[in-house]
Amino acid sequence: MKKLIPIFILLITTCLYSTIINVPADQPTIQAGIVAAADTDTVLVADGTYFENIDFISKPITVASNFLIDADPLHIENTIINGSQATNPDLGSCVRFTSNEDTTSVIIGFTLTEGTGTLDPGWGTIAGGIWMSGSSPTICNNIITENSADYTGGVSCAYSSNPRIIDNVISYNTSTTLNCGGLEFYQNSNAYVEGNIISNNFAQGHTGGVSIELSYPTFINNIIENNSSNITTGGVLILNSSPTFVCNIIRGNSALGDNVGGLAIQDSDANIINCLISGNNCDGVGGGILVSNSQSEIINCTIVGNLSYDQGGGICNSISSNSSLVNCILWDNLPEQIYIFSGSVTVIYSDIQDGWTGTGNIDEDPLFVGTGDHPFMLQDLSPCVNTGDPNTTGLNLPELDLAGNSRIYGGRIDMGAYENQNVVGVDDLVIPSFTQLHQNYPNPFNPTTTISYQLPEESEVELTIYNLKGQKVKQLVNDQLPDGQHSIVWNGKDDNGKSVSSSIYFYKLKTDNHEETKKMILMK
Repeated sequence: MKKLIPIFILLITTCLYSTIINVPADQPTIQAGIVAAADTDTVLVADGTYFENIDFISKPITVASNFLIDADPLHIENTIINGSQATNPDLGSCVRFTSNEDTTSVIIGFTLTEGTGTLDPGWGTIAGGIWMSGSSPTICNNIITENSADYTGGVSCAYSSNPRIIDNVISYNTSTTLNCGGLEFYQNSNAYVEGNIISNNFAQGHTGGVSIELSYPTFINNIIENNSSNITTGGVLILNSSPTFVCNIIRGNSALGDNVGGLAIQDSDANIINCLISGNNCDGVGGGILVSNSQSEIINCTIVGNLSYDQGGGICNSISSNSSLVNCILWDNLPEQIYIFSGSVTVIYSDIQDGWTGTGNIDEDPLFVGTGDHPFMLQDLSPCVNTGDPNTTGLNLPELDLAGNSRIYGGRIDMGAYENQNVVGVDDLVIPSFTQLHQNYPNPFNPTTTISYQLPEESEVELTIYNLKGQKVKQLVNDQLPDGQHSIVWNGKDDNGKSVSSSIYFYKLKTDNHEETKKMILMK
């Protein structure tokens, strides 16, 4: 729940043109509000705890807390659907979508807790938090926590369910016997999953965090961390599936049984792009990643600090698998970075500790920054900067890296999941998609500093230095320039060639349709 998604604006617009049913003012319960609602209506729920197990009964409506109105996250924490007192113990999920609901059925802004699952005679109870079967709702900005069931504790998407799951926290849910603690996709359920935190979920069997079986979801910008399993996989299990993972963080997950800490790819074709896989551990094989009887493409990933007590601290390649690694960093994984039990691993333009044969590969300390929210970003002097594959055609890279910086910056792409924004190559061939002024480097500086910027198209460009009083100090650029990356060195002198004093200065980029200003410090 790191941002307000575009759908938020759409939902507010919907509210303006439909009836709002207030709970408890107009209807005493949320379910009563759903029953009373017509298509496109909004059931708006006041802060409070509601001991209910709601069913959308196929209605294209929005059920929301007051978070929908003012975006105050306190409404999410204080508007609670507690599923622990189901009138029918076989229908104990907090929320059910089982009547062919589509994305116009929306739930937003609740805490869903203490659900006990919906009974399936063949499996036991399923999905303490949200159960969907053959349905494709929109689920956004909720906290789904402390739910439990026999088979998947948090959220289960099954039998051609294709939901949009955006900006939720799915945490501390428990599967007591089988499958998944947090979030499950089963039997052709091809969701879009973005911006969620999936953490601290537990499975007695199978997978702690995310289970994907016979499905093809897309995962973008999610954090999957500190999940655990007693048997199979701590973080993510991909089984007989072909998902796409872009810009996800998979870290701190653990498995006590014979298998995988972070990510297991089994009998599948998986694309893992621009992801961080770190600090995962297991008692079996594959601390970071296990690839078993599968085809996997692992592109611009940082795989670091994972631990297996058996084999394949970083990656274990097993049962005739073929893995392709491009622009990756594997470092500090134990007992080794890559272990091949069976099959082949092709690696190019990657930094592999202890070395690996392949075009453009290196074996050098990647020089991570080591601190902050993104400790695996690259220092300016990292050997991984501007040393990735110069031909990025077909890699399907995102526009931004894990820290929200331009994914390709400088002469060519960096290795790993982060792109250094200070070092600029002289042979840049990449056309940016937007105008951006970068922070000068070094900063503070003495006596010179480099100012870099990017242009998506040919533009009339002005780049000017100002002092604290807003007075013009130096005109660095005033010219028509082509698209691409540009940089210029300022030597600390004004338009008259006189050296300026130590102070704070501002540099302003102005193009045909963009203005941007940044601050720098000259310190003599």
